[in-house]
Amino acid sequence: MSGHCAKDVRGATAAHSEALPGCPSPVFCHALEAKQARCTQAALRPLLSSFRDARSSSPPTIMAASSLSFGAALGLRVQFQLHCRRILLRPQTTFITQHRHKSTKKSDPAKTRTAQVNHIDRFFAQYPSFDYQPTAPFIEEFTRLRQQEKWDKGHVQNARREFNSAMVLTFNKMYGKRADALSAWQKLCSALGVEDMPRDIASCKQLVRGKHVNLVDFLQPPEPGTPVRTFSSEGELREYTQEHEKFFPRKDVNAGSLLKCLLRRVG
Repeated sequence: MSGHCAKDVRGATAAHSEALPGCPSPVFCHALEAKQARCTQAALRPLLSSFRDARSSSPPTIMAASSLSFGAALGLRVQFQLHCRRILLRPQTTFITQHRHKSTKKSDPAKTRTAQVNHIDRFFAQYPSFDYQPTAPFIEEFTRLRQQEKWDKGHVQNARREFNSAMVLTFNKMYGKRADALSAWQKLCSALGVEDMPRDIASCKQLVRGKHVNLVDFLQPPEPGTPVRTFSSEGELREYTQEHEKFFPRKDVNAGSLLKCLLRRVG
């Protein structure tokens, strides 16, 4: 009788394991079943022993009571299995979901650039009939807009004034406004590709102002992801600026002290 009861318990365990889905792997399920079986056998061993003793020496009423206790213990075992599965399986499933979500998340370079130059994007948004290309050089986009709209001289001057203000505001957002801020000068050094970053304003200022650079390229380098282009002489910088019409406004109400330190006459 005792061997038959033990066999029934093992059969009920196997059937219950197959009926419960959600286990992430067979190895994990087998390990969990083995652990639960050891705990259950230890808990049921005294009841099985008392059941055998009751069968040989007790009247039928005591045997019925023993059988009822055994059935209640089996019910507790099933509840114990369910509880263990909820505790052990749920954290692992949550971890896998979060890990997959994190690994598949990708940044969008176009969105990053749009966040940096949104003042320039807002300028072009005033002309919904114009097919603005955010990834194209915005100086060329302004020229294309001017040709499409066929502005007269007065309209070109007003539009250029607004466009200049958008460039200044973009510079302020990317690098800052204050010439007495070390972080602002370090951002400029970083844009130039400096690896051994200076730790004081004087060294940063000397390094930046010693380069021949077009300020428009600080907003949008000719080659994305590369350092801002530098020129060997002021004459070479002047030719590049005039050829590509990359002029930065010398006077703008939004210009901060940092930008004023960098502006120079090249033509």
